[in-house]
Amino acid sequence: MKKFLISSFALLFTMSLFAQITITQSDLPVPAQSYIVSNAVDMGSLDYTSGGAAQIWDFSTLTPNRQDTILFETTISSNIPVTYIASFNNPLDPDHKATVCAGQDYQSPMPTITFTDVYNFYKLTSAEFIQVGMGATINSAPIPIQWTPTDRILSLPANFGDMDTSNSAFSANIPTLGYYGEDRIRYNDIDGYGTVITPFGSFDALRVVSTIQIHDTLYYEAMGIGFPVDRVETEYKWFSNGFSVPVISVIERSGMGAGVTITYLDSARSLGVEEASLSQIHIFPNPATDYCNLNVPENLFPAQVQIFDAFGRLVIDQITTMQQIDVSDLPAGFYQIILENGNIRTTGKLIKE
Repeated sequence: MKKFLISSFALLFTMSLFAQITITQSDLPVPAQSYIVSNAVDMGSLDYTSGGAAQIWDFSTLTPNRQDTILFETTISSNIPVTYIASFNNPLDPDHKATVCAGQDYQSPMPTITFTDVYNFYKLTSAEFIQVGMGATINSAPIPIQWTPTDRILSLPANFGDMDTSNSAFSANIPTLGYYGEDRIRYNDIDGYGTVITPFGSFDALRVVSTIQIHDTLYYEAMGIGFPVDRVETEYKWFSNGFSVPVISVIERSGMGAGVTITYLDSARSLGVEEASLSQIHIFPNPATDYCNLNVPENLFPAQVQIFDAFGRLVIDQITTMQQIDVSDLPAGFYQIILENGNIRTTGKLIKE
């Protein structure tokens, strides 16, 4: 009898280590919350695709190369351009009336265009967490961009085994420069629960996998060139009770912007200036005809340079010891450049005339 009780206790203890959790409205963003997150590079040793019940995901060996602060604000914050407020705080438009917003880093979908003051706008209810749009100051013009339909990021309450699908779309006219639009289909699958371990700590977590099929429409007016582009993003996100953002997320991207991005909750760390400043390559001249130069420190070379076309096809893959790249054989169009050297990985966009 004693042996049976000990065995039963051990079984119950083991099960408690992998208790299923439920993510509800109280576990998602509201104004006046802020978090420090670190970005890291996957050196090919992480198993982030495995799901299932009672899992242990160990990402404790990650090394951060950049940190950001995520600040959730009210939709009428004085930090936000007034044109955004008018679009996302309108009681006559409940579909796009946001409950919270947050600034974000955003890579321009079109080279030579500057995006600043970028905010994502979200609506949180007891039944769903959705993105209703974004605002971006594009080449000095603040432009609100509403998603129609909106993007349902997560249905609530969220439990292991849940699945759902949603469609969303947006478009933006960029004065004198062109047009950019996206159509999306998001497939959510809550395929795992257990313990996730990061350099910041250990958490009971629910794992959500979102496969997002994206159809982009790009048109660059100055060149008179338009591109339809199909790509896929796969988001692996681990949610835990008491945090408004995933404790860790891994995003795989195909096509333009191809690569893997790893972000996890963290505390403030001291990072080198070079590590913190290489999130994007400055490329010149851009547009280019025969050669382009990568404005990165010389001590990064030799490095691997990969160039992808607008359809995600690898068109150049080489080891280079120089900052200048020969692109004379590439046809006119949009390209993504990835430069990688061991612990450093940085990207940029190029127009080839």
